[in-house]
Amino acid sequence: MTLTQFRHWALWQASRAFIAAHVRPTFGLTCDMECDPLPEPPYIMLSNHGTFFDPWLVGGWSRNPLSIMMNDDAYRSGIVSRTYLRWIGTYGKKKGSSDYRAMKKTLSLLGAGKGVLIFPEGQTTWDGETQPIYAGIEKIVLRAKCP
Repeated sequence: MTLTQFRHWALWQASRAFIAAHVRPTFGLTCDMECDPLPEPPYIMLSNHGTFFDPWLVGGWSRNPLSIMMNDDAYRSGIVSRTYLRWIGTYGKKKGSSDYRAMKKTLSLLGAGKGVLIFPEGQTTWDGETQPIYAGIEKIVLRAKCP
């Protein structure tokens, strides 16, 4: 395991533990993993995006670290935030449009046996309504040939 892989794994497990101890009980979140288990990677996890915590609320059920597609605005924040985002395994996508580079990165990660978490809306919703889904996600799903 490389240093990058170890950091991703360790930070993923620490974040999962925090979510399990603090966030899930606060909001009463449960999941029956015996009834609906996640497959072994590679797989694509798609979710709507209602809150800032969605990557951890949705992805935190996976014991295997996921790579998370995020809009690249997140990488313009402070050094601590940028470092955390890189170490947790996120990668950037242009906001508000399809992004060929992000599509290639996703297919590369899946080809390497990784799980990937994507929010097709590309942004959080402020009113609970589903946001437009940008073209390209269907190409990723069809080309990936994985669950």
